[in-house]
Amino acid sequence: MLCLAQEIQKLREQLAARLLDRRADRLERKDRGEHGALSCGFTPHANKTEYQIPDHHKDQHAMNTHIVRSAILALLGVALAGCAGPGHTAAQNPTDAKGSTPTASPGAPLATDTPGPYKVEAQPPADSCHYRVVDAAAGRVLPDPVCTPGVRNSAVTQATIHETICTSGWTKTIRPPEAVTGAEKQSNAKSYGFHGDWKTAEYDHLLSLELGGAPNDPKNLWVEPNRAGATGVNNTKDLVENALHAAVCKGTVTLDAAQKAITTDWTTAVLTLGLPSISASDHEAPADSGNG
Repeated sequence: MLCLAQEIQKLREQLAARLLDRRADRLERKDRGEHGALSCGFTPHANKTEYQIPDHHKDQHAMNTHIVRSAILALLGVALAGCAGPGHTAAQNPTDAKGSTPTASPGAPLATDTPGPYKVEAQPPADSCHYRVVDAAAGRVLPDPVCTPGVRNSAVTQATIHETICTSGWTKTIRPPEAVTGAEKQSNAKSYGFHGDWKTAEYDHLLSLELGGAPNDPKNLWVEPNRAGATGVNNTKDLVENALHAAVCKGTVTLDAAQKAITTDWTTAVLTLGLPSISASDHEAPADSGNG
C-alpha cells in the first residue's frame, strides 16, 4: 500500500505539471491575441443568450482528457508492477553523510545461528558498511542494516530464557575469547571506515548476548562509536540492553519483541516497548555481565 500511495503521489505531481503547462500555453496564446476579442473562449449564438464552447476548445478538452487517461493507466501499471511484481526491491533509506545504504526488509525475521567452535570470522570489505548517525556527540549511532542486521542464538527462545539468558552468569559461558574478537574488531573497523577513539569503541553485539544474540556471527557484530567524552567502552546502548533484559526476564515484554526493537533501532527500543525511560546520568556504570 505504501508503494501504491507513492505512485499515486507521483501521478498527482505529473498531472499538476501537465495542467500548469497547458494553462501557461493558453495564457501565452491569449496574450498573442490568437483568440480574438472574445479571448475568454465563448462565442454567442445569434438571437440567443446562451453561450457555446468553440470547436478549438473542444479539441483542447479532448486532448487533455486523453493525456490524463493515458497518464493514469500508465502510472497505475507502473505502481502495480513495482509494488507486486516479483522483481520488487526494498526502498533506499538515508543513512549518514556518505549517502544511502540499502535497508533490510521491514519486519524481516532475524537470522539464527548455532554457536560452534569459535574462530576469527571474515568481515565485510573495507568501507562497505556505513553508520547511521542519530546524534554522534551522544553516541547515538546505528549500524549498517545490511552489514549488521542482528542474528539470534538458536539456543535462546522464549521457552528457554530461564535456563539461558535469565540465569546469572550464563552469557560468560558463550562469550568468544578476546583472541578471536580482537582480530575481528580490527577488520570490522575497516569495514565501517572507523577512525575514532579505539579505546572507547566497543566491538558490540547488535543483538546482545543477554537478549539471545549470536556470539560470533559477523552479521551481529560491529565497531560501535562511543559518545564524546567517554573514557571506556561502556555506553548508552548497554543501559538499553540491561533494561530490555530485565523486562524479558520479568515477563513484561516477550523475547521476540525485545529482539526486534533493539535490532531495528536501539535508540528508540525502550520507547517502542513502552518501558520506563532510562537515566543517562551514569554512562560509565558497569553494564550487566551479559551485555553486548
